[in-house]
Amino acid sequence: MRHFFCAALIVSLASVIASAQSPSLQDDSTDDETTPEVKYNVEFGRELTNKIRVGVRVTAGGPCRGMIISLPVPKDWPEQQVKMIEEDVSNNVRKLEYRELENSVKQLVAIIPRLDAGEEAYALVTYEVRGHAIIGPDDTKNLVAPKPVPKELSKFLKASPQIESRNRTIQTETKQLVKDIETEWEKASAIYEFVRSKVTYRESELKGAVESLKDGVADCEGMTSLFIAMCRAANIPARMVWVTDHCYPEFYLEDEQKNGQWYPCQVAGTHSFGSMPDIRPILQKGDNIRIPEKRGGQRYAALHLKAKAVKKPNPKVVEVMEFVTD
Repeated sequence: MRHFFCAALIVSLASVIASAQSPSLQDDSTDDETTPEVKYNVEFGRELTNKIRVGVRVTAGGPCRGMIISLPVPKDWPEQQVKMIEEDVSNNVRKLEYRELENSVKQLVAIIPRLDAGEEAYALVTYEVRGHAIIGPDDTKNLVAPKPVPKELSKFLKASPQIESRNRTIQTETKQLVKDIETEWEKASAIYEFVRSKVTYRESELKGAVESLKDGVADCEGMTSLFIAMCRAANIPARMVWVTDHCYPEFYLEDEQKNGQWYPCQVAGTHSFGSMPDIRPILQKGDNIRIPEKRGGQRYAALHLKAKAVKKPNPKVVEVMEFVTD
């Protein structure tokens, strides 16, 4: 997997622009007190709290003017609660802002009016991130894909960068795999087992769904992309979840009362379908994010630098993403 999350990611500029995501539901259909509870929703298991420092350091090679730097920071999700602990910002950072994009990613935006040659600016934010393991449902037979599909979910049925769900091979393989399977949960499970059996996990360059299937070898990004592409081809909404040094997929189903839920699975790693025992800080959910400073949908809202004027040598940009120990 490409390590978006390393503590010291060096980004060099080729020009003035650098581009270095409840309680259980009970079945009330009978008054019989002996009827066991049917749990469709996920529950939360063990809890883990981490402190992480996120931010950026930039050192000007030559004079720089009008710099805007954006990068992802943790945000709240049902399984994750985030608390800001500290902001550490140099005096030459005029403004530090936060924005949320499509309910998928929260970004820190640092505005730096000017840096002279050799001058450094930094914006570092420390967070307390409390995460929970996810325990899957007991009963899945009545879980279905949403029909009609709500507008906010429609993008998770479409192709996105490196997730080629409309590709003929992906469509054919998926149709053949799920044609005799009745429930959507079992379809998603069959896709999960297919990906794990057909693709061997190995650290590699970025691969999309099609290339991962063709090569039979991929890292967690490639395997996750293939699972999502096949789920979408089977009309099951699915999306990427980006955590520190890793990623995994979620798929979306709803119960008979149309209460929807995202269900995670660990495609690369320990076998875990519909649940997530690992607890890592979540940085983003989604895989087709529109960022104001860039054209088109982005697979991941990576660190991005834009400047009005930069004189060579280009500035050195270091993204900070590190765990903090007391």
